[in-house]
Formats: sequence, C-alpha cells, structure tokens
Amino acid sequence: MWNLHSKSSLSILAGTTALALTCLACPAQAAVATYTSSSAFLSAVGGSLQTETFEGLAVDTVLANGSGLNGLTYTFSGGLAGRIDSTYNRFGDRSLGAVLHSGADFFLNNESISVNFGGAVNAFGVFFNASQSPAGAWFVATDTGGMALSSALYDTPTFHFVGLVSDTPFNQVVFGGNGTGLSGFNVDNLSYNRSANRIPEPGALALASLLLLALGARTRRG
Repeated sequence: MWNLHSKSSLSILAGTTALALTCLACPAQAAVATYTSSSAFLSAVGGSLQTETFEGLAVDTVLANGSGLNGLTYTFSGGLAGRIDSTYNRFGDRSLGAVLHSGADFFLNNESISVNFGGAVNAFGVFFNASQSPAGAWFVATDTGGMALSSALYDTPTFHFVGLVSDTPFNQVVFGGNGTGLSGFNVDNLSYNRSANRIPEPGALALASLLLLALGARTRRG
C-alpha cells in the first residue's frame, strides 16, 4: 500500500506534482476544423450561432474604424471605414462594404476587416461576395493561430463561405482578401459561437487526477 507518510512516497508525490504544475505552463496546440461549405459549418456548430446580418441599418450608414455594432468591434485595414450597402446581397437586403475609395465600394484584394467579439468564441464563419477570386483568395485568421481559406467554388451564387471551428477559444478574427489584380469583396452575414465552457488544459487535468489519487490514498490509509 502507498504510505503517504513515507519519505519515498512523499518524494514521488512531490516530483509528480512538480511535473503536473510544469505541464500547466505548456501551451496547448489548437485544433482547427475549416469549412468552405456553409451547410457543413452549420451542421458542425449546431443551433448556438449568433449572426450579424446588418439588417435594420440605413443604407450608407458609415461604420467608422474602431466602432462597435451589436457587441462587436470592427477595425478596417488602412484606416478605411465600412459602409452599409444594399446592392451586393445574398441574404436580406443589407451587407457590409467599404466607404467609396478608388471608385469602388468593395474592399480590395489586399484589405481586411478585424472583428473583436468582446469575449471568447470558438467558431466563426463569413460570406464573401467576391469578384475575380481564385482559390484561397479569401481568408479568416484567429488571434490564436487558426486559419481557413476559400475554395475555387462559390458556396452560393457569387458568394464564397469561409469558416472555422477551434478547440481553443479566440477573441478576435481578421478576414479579407489576398488575391491579385482587381479582386474585391464585401460581406453579407457573419456568424460566431460564444464559448461558454472552456475545456480544461491537459496539465490541469493531470494535476486534478494527481490530487484525487493522493486523496484516495489518504482515505484508504485512514
């Protein structure tokens, strides 16, 4: 029987505890599932998604750089601003374009949008209304290192879908274009899933198991 009061047992316990505590500091590697099909994404995430549709906003409403809307904060690359559009839509009659620059209301191929969720999420998907987009021209990247790229095929007519689900919650995404030439995009509907319960890190589980084992040994001795 393991005697917690023997020197050897205490040494083993101390060494194992130190190892478990060290594991707590080990960074977890995020596992990310990526999607270019909106139906597959919705099936994977289920009914817990929140969706920003931009509906109910007046056409030509300007979304200034760094401003908030419905609990999300938007930052646009290059100091741009967003603009509510009624032309390039797939769902409803509103979408997010750019304030006119260079004669276009699309974000251009080297421009991006950052969204801060004000809390942890573990899934995000966005529809890009795209012009002249090769495979991989549209991307989504999280602040924890996850990334998804568009395919060569539209998900719906003229719209690419890019989504990801991560087992490591993230607080922010950047999405946009990395195409060439005259590629451009605007955004119609973006969806996200708030992460209510964070999965314990492996190191925390190891420490919890160790403490339970020690408690069980003490109980048996008593």
